[in-house]
Amino acid sequence: MKVTYYNHASMNINSSKGFNLITDPWIYGPIYGGSMWQFPVCQIKQKEYFKKDGIYISHTHPDHYCKNTLKRFPKTLPIFIRKYDSMVPLKENLKKLGFKNVIEVEHRQRIKIDDDFYITLVHDKKTVDSLIICENNNKTFLMQNDCFLTDDEYKWINNNYNIDLAGIFFMGIGPFPGSFILPWSEKEKEVSQKKIDGFLRAKKTSNLLKAKNVFPCSNDMIWYRRPDLTTLNGALPLDFKKYMSKKSKKTNVILINSGD
Repeated sequence: MKVTYYNHASMNINSSKGFNLITDPWIYGPIYGGSMWQFPVCQIKQKEYFKKDGIYISHTHPDHYCKNTLKRFPKTLPIFIRKYDSMVPLKENLKKLGFKNVIEVEHRQRIKIDDDFYITLVHDKKTVDSLIICENNNKTFLMQNDCFLTDDEYKWINNNYNIDLAGIFFMGIGPFPGSFILPWSEKEKEVSQKKIDGFLRAKKTSNLLKAKNVFPCSNDMIWYRRPDLTTLNGALPLDFKKYMSKKSKKTNVILINSGD
């Protein structure tokens, strides 16, 4: 199994038999009213990007479920999503885009998608999120996306899977505190705490999963029209690696760029 980082939460998982599964494809921006853009941008050529055998969508937020990107894929491809109730019509919306083979996967369900290629979806039952576990050729890859599980769920994963590589959510981008009316010193204080909270959560997740290797992901975005938010909202993957080198030396943190 070969895993290639595209950008943000988009990965290509290439099985030993040549099956290519892309996660959360998002190549066209911006989103959220033209304010949020990809950065760094994806370096994968479009011909390669759209030549896939299957798609996984973790949840319905536009940086993971991008309709403009999905429109470019062949409509015969299987799309794997978590099983939702009627309040989240993702399956119906995908069918409206023309996709004919939308496969809903239950919580903790393991399914075969190709020769010696299995996926398991684990749902965050309090939100619309899910994560994916891919198994092929005696290797196991986990992509967390924005899915925050209970300790018991992470322990279940650790008890049932030997994770070789995991993409870990280390810090999110959001309007707080940059877009709020607060003194600048208060904003700096809040974002410092936000970094600490994000790193602590990512460290705990990594430790519970007992993954051999992890890489920080799902944070390749900037608020284009508010340059001040760039300094107030985010942490760099390098910051997380430095933090983990001090706080969790047993976890090997890998820094990757688009195409790695």
